[in-house]
Amino acid sequence: MINDENIYIKAPGIPLFHDFVRNLNSVNLIGEIELGYCFLPNTYIAITGTNGKTTTTQMAEFLLRQIGERVFVGGNIGQPLCDIIWNDNNDEFGCILLELSSFQLETLKNFKADYAGLTNFSFHHGEHHPDENDYWQAKKRIFAGCKSGYSFHHVDLASVQNLKDDDVDKFKSSFDNKSFNFKGEFNWNNLLLANRLVVDYMNESSSLDELKLSQANQKLLAEFRLDHYRLQFEKKIKSINFYNDSKSTNFSSTISALKSFSEPVVLIIGGKRRGKGDSIAPHIVEMKPFVKEFIFIGESGEDMYSETNLGKYFFSLGGTESYLKAIIETNQEVTVLFSPAFPSFDQFKDYKHRGEEFSNLITKLSKTT
Repeated sequence: MINDENIYIKAPGIPLFHDFVRNLNSVNLIGEIELGYCFLPNTYIAITGTNGKTTTTQMAEFLLRQIGERVFVGGNIGQPLCDIIWNDNNDEFGCILLELSSFQLETLKNFKADYAGLTNFSFHHGEHHPDENDYWQAKKRIFAGCKSGYSFHHVDLASVQNLKDDDVDKFKSSFDNKSFNFKGEFNWNNLLLANRLVVDYMNESSSLDELKLSQANQKLLAEFRLDHYRLQFEKKIKSINFYNDSKSTNFSSTISALKSFSEPVVLIIGGKRRGKGDSIAPHIVEMKPFVKEFIFIGESGEDMYSETNLGKYFFSLGGTESYLKAIIETNQEVTVLFSPAFPSFDQFKDYKHRGEEFSNLITKLSKTT
């Protein structure tokens, strides 16, 4: 609870090891999510994960709205939670659905999600978290005090069910339509997690209508669209398909994208150095069966090129134009996948700007080849 002492609200992007933050009383240091929670005694569904948390949150929102629930969506997606404190009708929301990053989770104290989910886990944000354990402890906070939780990474808590591939296969088999209208088998994991959380929430409120939920899932399979630059098909130029996965900022995301293709892949990878976890060496064995050729770009691309002595290196994304044109002219049956696995800030404002630039490059190539 908030008392009369000074309360410090930390912006998510400022690490706890920042000199100014370290000099504050940690007891009085919270984030915006904790602040909002103090004033909003609603039912909470919270979702985190290294990858897929935005998509899973959007799927849960889609299902809830299709079955007639009023839901507020915020946190790391949509509006800040505190925006609805000033809304006189904030009690009209059946639940609050939050996507939470590790940056937001690390300052939680009394916040308790009623229903919580973890999409997956692999070390990320080495620029913010000193080590993997620090990152894991932040992520694991999502399950503190929850009524029920689901995770695709092992969590040793009685309230959490650890999901396996068999759970996903059983879930898929319950649908007539066995495929999404977009690539990525991992999205079945996301949809299963969204369903488990929605079902638990609806059961708690005694409002579960299984027919409505089934219809909502079928509608999602037919109509749901991923946000831009998440394994997005760009164009086919001659025999080559181009995919834009600019949202990828870590190796596990890029590896998941690679596993979505059966044909050989020319992989464009690289971006801003993080400082920790940048070496491609621990991941190269898992990547190589899918990759016909590496094209490294950006700050980290130079390091990976030197580390592996594979493929080609161009600092800028635009610098790949002539080489991509030559690949097109060979008329090979390959896929060119832009899945950087690193942050975008070495050359771009954000991943959206990076995705736009790749899209522009492919459009230009389609007009000149």
